[in-house]
Amino acid sequence: MKTTTTTYGVFGIAAIVAILAVSAVAFSASQAAVAAPANKAMFTAQDVTVIPNTYDTWATIISGTIKTSSPSDLFISHQQECAIHTELNLDSDNESGTSAVREDIRVLVDGNPVPISYSGNTLISDVTLCSRAYHIDTNVLSTVDELCTAIDGIDGVTYTCPEDIYFDSYIATKQAHGWTFVALDVGSGEHTVEVQALLADNITVNGKNSKNSGDSTTPNTVLEVGKANLIVTEEKLATGTQYPGQ
Repeated sequence: MKTTTTTYGVFGIAAIVAILAVSAVAFSASQAAVAAPANKAMFTAQDVTVIPNTYDTWATIISGTIKTSSPSDLFISHQQECAIHTELNLDSDNESGTSAVREDIRVLVDGNPVPISYSGNTLISDVTLCSRAYHIDTNVLSTVDELCTAIDGIDGVTYTCPEDIYFDSYIATKQAHGWTFVALDVGSGEHTVEVQALLADNITVNGKNSKNSGDSTTPNTVLEVGKANLIVTEEKLATGTQYPGQ
């Protein structure tokens, strides 16, 4: 009986040692998985970038590179300051105007735009980060011009109308915004990530588009990008992840 009891005791001890060993390995592996840092990179920009008023031309405002393993997905987060200056110059012949200015941004990975969504079969890769619309509609200028002309035509009244009767105004704003893009299946290797901005505006005076008209009522528009950062993180999303619309 003693021999039998001793035999079971030895097997029991051996089993406990084996379980503890397996648990220790599993715990060690679990700790390694939790402690392993994500592959990520951060880039910053401090200088003010003036986005040129060249229509349909994208300007790179910040960029960087990151090395990834395969298969990999990228979370691309961009934040920035943006300042918009828009103005309207009206006169007695042009008393209604709208100046709508916005900044569209997109992200390129290795030169290819990162999709945000789909509209039907159309790929959407840009988003509006900053926007400002300014509208004026008045009849004061033409009324003053008519009164001035009437007074100037009265006999015995010495009065000369000013050459120009005008109304100039502007709005300047500054704010900070951000957006996160997701690039799927970028593969392994070194990848270049760029954030690009586009100045888009829709300017009308008395219902007519005054863009590049060269007349005195053409508003000036300026878009400036201030401090900005770009954070790129390598992730591995679940298989089957799709963009909306796919």
